[in-house]
Amino acid sequence: MAVFVFASSAFVSTATMPGPLRLYANHQPVTATVNAVRALVLGGPTLDKVLAALAWTIGITVVFAALSVRRYRQAA
Repeated sequence: MAVFVFASSAFVSTATMPGPLRLYANHQPVTATVNAVRALVLGGPTLDKVLAALAWTIGITVVFAALSVRRYRQAA
């Protein structure tokens, strides 16, 4: 999981990354969360960044909750 932090905008702006890495980093949940927190702390437009972070959070929760329920039912 720690690798995803380095391939995000947490330490370096994605604008300075090479093309393929920038594309990968811009579509990571860590990048969305870091951008939302950065916008909230520094001020400026935050709605789109917070909504992106919430979308990632809800999406990951829905997918893994469904997988967990399915796995639990198979085990029972």
